[in-house]
Amino acid sequence: EGIVNEGKLAEGMIPVVYDETNNVWVKAGGDLGWYDYSKQEWANAVAIYETKRNCYEWDGITGDVTGAGYLWDRKNNIENIPEPDGDLSKEDSEMIINSFIGGSEGDFSQEEWLNRADVDGNGKVSTLDAAKIIDMLINGICTEETSNNRTKEEYLAAPAGTIISPINTEFMYTWIPRYKYRINNTGSTALPSMIDVEFESGVTSTGVSINTSGVAKTEYYTHPAFRDGSKVYKETPYDQSGWDKELSGFWVDKFDNSGTYDISADAMVDYTITDYVDNYEWLNSDYSPKTKAEYHMIKNTEWGAIAYLSQSKYGKMGNTNFTGANKEIYINGNSKFISGRSGGSPNAASFSGGGYRYNGFECIVTLCPNNQDILKGTGASTTGTVYGVYDMNGNANEYVMSNYNNSLASSGLTADFFTNEANKKYYDSYNSSKTYILGDATHETSGWYNDTTGTLGIDEPFLVRGGAYDGGANSGIFSYGTNTGDADTKTSTRYILTR
Repeated sequence: EGIVNEGKLAEGMIPVVYDETNNVWVKAGGDLGWYDYSKQEWANAVAIYETKRNCYEWDGITGDVTGAGYLWDRKNNIENIPEPDGDLSKEDSEMIINSFIGGSEGDFSQEEWLNRADVDGNGKVSTLDAAKIIDMLINGICTEETSNNRTKEEYLAAPAGTIISPINTEFMYTWIPRYKYRINNTGSTALPSMIDVEFESGVTSTGVSINTSGVAKTEYYTHPAFRDGSKVYKETPYDQSGWDKELSGFWVDKFDNSGTYDISADAMVDYTITDYVDNYEWLNSDYSPKTKAEYHMIKNTEWGAIAYLSQSKYGKMGNTNFTGANKEIYINGNSKFISGRSGGSPNAASFSGGGYRYNGFECIVTLCPNNQDILKGTGASTTGTVYGVYDMNGNANEYVMSNYNNSLASSGLTADFFTNEANKKYYDSYNSSKTYILGDATHETSGWYNDTTGTLGIDEPFLVRGGAYDGGANSGIFSYGTNTGDADTKTSTRYILTR
């Protein structure tokens, strides 16, 4: 209920919808629409900032010009398949091509594909050429007239329905619109009930600003992730949380920190809090001038805003394709930290390959052939549809930018990070007398779906959310634990974009 604030697109962002017939993302608009939160279809957009066209020309291929000696395929994360000399036999190339096209060669015969790459006639195809073949098979022939591989300017000018190639996209985001909420759990911790959510128009707060009861049970509370911190809390500005202005919503990385919807990149694990902070500072210096927007590491309250929306009628909780325990977000059990994968159930066992892709295609090792079970894949999103946020149960633990008592622990941060007023909006602050923030999906939803809980302290002053790929029943969107802020082989993060 209420008016859903439309996503505020930064420069270079393209609104997209999913073409279920062809299993591709296309430019939104016109009769295609963009979003319908009442149908669990949250707004999505891709960011295209560069203008370079990545076309492959098939005449005059010279071989492995990089000398890398390995194959990297952006779609399925296959590495180091070739022989040590950096060449693939025709037979090996045939096998790889067959695995990608499922026996259908498209416009050219397999022999013609191979002949086009084997330009020197020695019966071998270089690894770089094999990667080009696969890109051709995935994305089609790149020509001025027919290519889906376009520059930013071409995409912006293109009509609705234009296919958005993953080659061109740098990031993919999902829009979380401003809302107020109320929690009155009539279920159990194992199977909690729906959270009441009402959207708010613009930046006007219709919920209460201050809640002292400890839980937003009887009154609707405007979620603090959208609030100006100087207006929410009674003490100093940003005493615990908030942004530096009222927000109509925010964009969140659709997938664990790995980039675009290619769903092949592994999550950025084994970095310290400082590394992740440095990364958003780099994003702000390198991308903000292009986008006129601001990036920051996800905060605990922002994680909570996504979790509560998922548990509402607008999220997976409201999706009638799922019942009972399957209302919980399915775990991404991929031990290689490949984003956008699903185990097909909330507590599935971990797997080194396999699972289901975000759009339901079943994966064998790292390949995803054509047999599809849509709900097994989309069950791992916050909506139960392809339009939700992924990897919030399993894959990697995720650092959320929150801190206990300005403790540095092993984060690599220096004390001035917390004393600098300009940084206050970038983290949630906790101490012994303020152990939770309404809306942060800890106190109000503690133990929901039997997810694990933790206690912040001086030694482990940073929160991690979601659980790892092998967390089983303990992982989940309501799971939270603590960490020193040091690099951890099972911990990543994700970023938020505001305008």
